Amino acid sequence: GIVVLFSGVVLAGAFPEPDVSPLAWVALVPLLVLAAGRGARRGLFLGACFGIGFFGALLVWISLVGWLSWAVLATSQAAFVAAFGACWAVAGRARWPLARVLAPPALWVAVVEYLRSVLPAAAFRGDNWRRARPGFRGCCR
Repeated sequence: GIVVLFSGVVLAGAFPEPDVSPLAWVALVPLLVLAAGRGARRGLFLGACFGIGFFGALLVWISLVGWLSWAVLATSQAAFVAAFGACWAVAGRARWPLARVLAPPALWVAVVEYLRSVLPAAAFRGDNWRRARPGFRGCCR
């Protein structure tokens, strides 16, 4: 788990400050290798470790609001990476090599990126505010 936690921190280094973008090409490798073909529970644990490392380092600036806010935000975002880890652990058992190549990016986009875009803040999306009161139609486009 510690290797995957550290690789999550390494991925945070690919984002602005320090902005070492080549890290993004290698940071996910420990998670993908260690979780492939394992059970869903082990994948969930490894994904959570990676997510805590990644979002914990990436979102440390939110600690200006408070460390509890940082912990809640990092943990809630890490839950999506944990779900990815569980899905990849199961999908990594595929015997067809092309499936093992295509599954990680497809799962990452579907489980991490898409679900993060709709689930935690679904109540605050612009569409909901426009539906809530007709007078707000022009403000949330």
